[in-house]
Amino acid sequence: MPTAITSTVRRIHRSAALATYAAVLLVGAVRSADAQATTRIPEIPAFVLLGVAPSDIARPTTARELAVGLSNVVDSTGQARQGVGINFQPWFVFGAPVTRRRYRESAAWYSLANLDVSFGSARSAGSDTTSTDVALGAKTVFFDRSDPLASAVVAREVGRVARALCPDTAFTDPTTNLSDAAKRLKCLVTKTDSVYDAAARRGDLRGAALSGAIAIGGRLPESRLDGLRYTGMSTWLTGSFPISRVGQFLLQTRFDRRETADSTTNVFSSGARATLGGRKANSFVEMLGQWSDRGSDRSTAKWSAGVEVHTAQDLWLAVGFGSTFATQLRKDPMRLIANVRWALASGPRLGADDLRAMP
Repeated sequence: MPTAITSTVRRIHRSAALATYAAVLLVGAVRSADAQATTRIPEIPAFVLLGVAPSDIARPTTARELAVGLSNVVDSTGQARQGVGINFQPWFVFGAPVTRRRYRESAAWYSLANLDVSFGSARSAGSDTTSTDVALGAKTVFFDRSDPLASAVVAREVGRVARALCPDTAFTDPTTNLSDAAKRLKCLVTKTDSVYDAAARRGDLRGAALSGAIAIGGRLPESRLDGLRYTGMSTWLTGSFPISRVGQFLLQTRFDRRETADSTTNVFSSGARATLGGRKANSFVEMLGQWSDRGSDRSTAKWSAGVEVHTAQDLWLAVGFGSTFATQLRKDPMRLIANVRWALASGPRLGADDLRAMP
C-alpha cells in the first residue's frame, strides 16, 4: 500500500489498541484524595504526585513543540513556573521507527511505543506560596496479548480489508475523486472496527497483560532550580490474565513514599479481582488492602463479592456484599436483607474488568 494509506491504517490500529487498553486498565486520577485511594494506574502519573492537574496541559507531537513546552518551565528570571503541565509520547515526538513487526515481536519496542511521559509543576501546599512542587512521571505497557495491533491474525485481516478498500490507485491516481477517497477511508474505519469485534468474539484478543508507571517528585524552595529537594515517589504495577474463556483475574499494586523534613512515610496498597461470566450471568470476588509504616491503623483489608443473573428482558437480579458491590450498583434500586444486598438492574453491572477505588 502507498505510504499515506499505510500511515492511516497504523493510526487506526493504534487508536483502537489504545482505546481497548484504556477502557480496561487506565483510569485517570488528578486529586490527591482520589490518588491515595486507588491502586489503578493513573492517566497522568506526574499529576497524581502533585495532587492537582495544571489547567493548561501541553501535549506536543513534534520535537519543536516539546522544546517550546519545556521552555515554559522556567521564566525569564531563571525561576520555575507554577502550573505547567506536559504530557507526550516519545515515539511520536522523535519519530522512532516502530514498525508493525517490531511492535508485535519485540518487548522493548512494544514498551517504547506505549511509553507516556509527563511533567508538572504546582504551587507548594500550605502557607509557603513561593516554593514550587515538580514531578516527573512515566507509564507504559510491557506486554498485552489482547492488543489488536499486536495480533498477527488481526493485522492480516485488517491488511486484507485495507487492500480491498484502498488499492494502490485509490490515492495516487490524479483523477481520483476526493469525496470517493474520503468514503473509502470512512468505510475502512468501519470495517476495521468489525474486524476487531469479530476477533474479540472469537477470543483472539484474550490474553495476559502487564503495565506499570512511576512518578518522582521534588520541591524547589523559592522556586529556585538549584535548591531541588526530593519529596517522594509513587509506583504502580498492574497485571491481568484470562480465566479460561469466561473470566479474568486482575492484580494491581501501588507503593507510595513521601518525605518531609521531619519524617518519611511508606504506604503499600494492593487489590485483586476475579470476574467470571457471560451474557446470562456474572460474578466477581475482590480483595483490597493497604499497609503503612505510620499511624494508629497501619493496615486495612476489605473484600467484596457478588453474583448477577439475567432473569428477564432488561432485568438483572444481583446479590452481594461489600463496598465494591454497593458502588457498582449504586444507581439501581437496592435493599439490605440479612446483611446481604439485593438489587434489580436493567443491564449487567458486575462484568467490569477494573478494580474499584479503595474507600
